[in-house]
Amino acid sequence: MNRLKTSFLFPVSGKLLIPILIGSFGLSFWQISQTFFKTFSGIKAFLGTPVYLISGLAGFAVLIVMPGYFVKLIKHAEEAQEGRFYWRVLTDVQNAVLLPAFKFILVTFWSFLPVEMYLALLVKNHGSISPVAIILLLLFSLIYFPMALMMMAVTGKTMPSLLPSNVIEPIFKTFKAYFTALLLFWIYFLLPFFALLLWPIPVIGPLVSSFILLYLWTCGMHLLGGFYHKEKEILNWQ
Repeated sequence: MNRLKTSFLFPVSGKLLIPILIGSFGLSFWQISQTFFKTFSGIKAFLGTPVYLISGLAGFAVLIVMPGYFVKLIKHAEEAQEGRFYWRVLTDVQNAVLLPAFKFILVTFWSFLPVEMYLALLVKNHGSISPVAIILLLLFSLIYFPMALMMMAVTGKTMPSLLPSNVIEPIFKTFKAYFTALLLFWIYFLLPFFALLLWPIPVIGPLVSSFILLYLWTCGMHLLGGFYHKEKEILNWQ
C-alpha cells in the first residue's frame, strides 16, 4: 500500500502537474477546437484549417513524447531529480523522443503479438473466437508486457525484451512481488478509460479525461520503476 501511495502522489511530488496539464491540453485540443467552431461557426472558414492542423500536431507530439519520458521514469523512479520531466530533453529529438517511442511501440506490439496473430488467423480463416483461447492469450500478454517494458527501459536494449525466455524467467524469480505490482499497474493503466465517459462534456470533458489518463499512466510507470529498484538485485539486469 505504501508503494501505491508513493506512486499515486509522484506526479505531485515530482512537480509533473504542469507538464501533465499541458499534455492534456495537447491531447484534447482537437476536440476542444471542434466544440469551439460549432459555437462560433462563422470563423471556421478562416481559422479551421490552421487550428485543426495545429491541434492534430499537438496531440501527435504528446503521444510521441510520452514513451520517452515513461522509459526514463521506469529507469530513474527512485531518483528524485532524474525522475522529473525536463523540457530541454525535447531538443534531443532522436535519442529522447523518437528512439524511445519506437522501442516502446515495438515492445508493446511484440508483447501482444499472440493475440494479434490469433485474431488475424480468425479473420483469414473466417473462424469464430474461442473465449478460452482469447482470454488465455490476453492474460499472457498482460503478464508479459510490463516485465518486457521494464527490461527495455532499464537496459536500454530492445532485443532482450523480445526474447520470451529473458522475460519469463524474471517473472518467476519475483513471482509474488511482480504479480502485486502487475495488478496495480493495470489498474492504473485501465482506469483512465472509464474517464472517457466524460469526453462528450464540451471543453472540460476532453481536458479532464486526458489529464486523468496522463496522471494515472505516469503513476503506473513510476510503480514499475519502484518495483524494479526494489527487486534489482534479483533481476540483475545491470
